[in-house]
Amino acid sequence: GILYTVKLNAQFDAAAGTVSINPDGLIKIRYEGSGYSRDDNAGSRWYGVESSVSAFRNYAFFTDNGGRLQCVDLNNMALKYVVDVTDESDSSVVIDESYGDNTFYLYTGSQTRTKGSDLPDGFGYSYQRKINGLTGAIVWEKRWICSTGDASASGGIVATPHVGRGQISNLVIYSFSLAALSGSNTSATSDTPDPAATVAPDGTQGTTEVLPQKNAGGTYTLGGRIVAYDKSTGAISWSIEQTNDYWASPVVVYDSLGKAYLIQCDRGGNVTMYDASNGNMLNSVDLGSRIDSTPAVFNNLLVVGTRGKGGSGKGPQIVCLKIS
Repeated sequence: GILYTVKLNAQFDAAAGTVSINPDGLIKIRYEGSGYSRDDNAGSRWYGVESSVSAFRNYAFFTDNGGRLQCVDLNNMALKYVVDVTDESDSSVVIDESYGDNTFYLYTGSQTRTKGSDLPDGFGYSYQRKINGLTGAIVWEKRWICSTGDASASGGIVATPHVGRGQISNLVIYSFSLAALSGSNTSATSDTPDPAATVAPDGTQGTTEVLPQKNAGGTYTLGGRIVAYDKSTGAISWSIEQTNDYWASPVVVYDSLGKAYLIQCDRGGNVTMYDASNGNMLNSVDLGSRIDSTPAVFNNLLVVGTRGKGGSGKGPQIVCLKIS
């Protein structure tokens, strides 16, 4: 597990329209951890970083395959703190500055690689957390039953969450892969406590809709799940379930008034737009094969690539859609 930094000495020549770099030498740190292995063995943590690095001022944040979040001070490459996020985490840490609290918060999501002790074989929990970025203290955490996956498919969260602004400044949105389905969608918060959710350190707990339902075989029906949590409490504001699951990250676009529209690509080949404030579907376009990548959006144009596998059987392509 290695973190590299390098000063690029980049220069932009506006008149010529060119960028040049003259990098200094690499600076790197290598981390060791109790219980880590260099092999992907069941029951052990393993080295390697697949999340992107996030940064706030002089602090860098990343999660690793061993299920730990690290905060590194880039001024001296010293480890500030470590948070155990339970399971492998490939999704990038998202940062949300809070002026009212004079701090900033981190949002993380984990894959599901480890079987839950209270669950059938092949199932574990994916965790979602809000963490104080200055101290590493967990503000709230939630979990949801997902498949432990296999060599070709990962259960839990592989997509990076979206921290809302404007109309949805109170929400953070997560997309799940191979999630256990409850058989219901919701746009309203229930008053029934969620026994599958971990109580936050302050004793509060969010509420949720119906829990995952076991099928006739005693296991769970799997699919994709999008959940919008209230940032303050971790309560579910709305959720969406479907057969196709999600590797692409949720993308939210905002109009000039701050109204938010969620664009979510799925592994069935669909690009779907939702009202991000309540989860209501507005439109969907079938591109014909699996979409694993996150779309790029500029103004009202959206560009995304397909895999050429799954879906209705179309070959791989790069598609530009107009948002209107």
